[in-house]
Amino acid sequence: MKLISMLVAAMAAAIGPAVFGQGGISAAATVVDVGGVPRFAIDGKPMAATAVMPSPAGKPGEAVRQLKAFREAGTHVWMETDDVFAAGRGYVMVHAASAGEKRVNLPMPCNAHEIFGASPDISGATVLVERLGLGETRVWRTSCETR
Repeated sequence: MKLISMLVAAMAAAIGPAVFGQGGISAAATVVDVGGVPRFAIDGKPMAATAVMPSPAGKPGEAVRQLKAFREAGTHVWMETDDVFAAGRGYVMVHAASAGEKRVNLPMPCNAHEIFGASPDISGATVLVERLGLGETRVWRTSCETR
């Protein structure tokens, strides 16, 4: 488990923030003005970014500024910590790279069931909050309202 955390940290240190968009992954996304609305762009071409990996640990001011820019560009920021995170096909997973409170910002209200029974079911949640020890993992099955 610690190896996974170390690999994620090394990747973040090597490439900085990564933007996951419709066209794949880019470590070199910039923000451009599209009709007065900031959007992410790769090679100057606007894209719809869907997720963000924070910048390396040890640069909290830079990370906060980057997250603000991501939000202003219309990107949903799932987590603001350097934990291992995955979401897709109705599941959300967090693996704690450090002990403490973990907050997962859901893109819309969801019902969440932690599949290992570690926490009670939640209805209509917009954020999942768990206090985890180093190396602990939570996996939720979600069903979300459509917009």
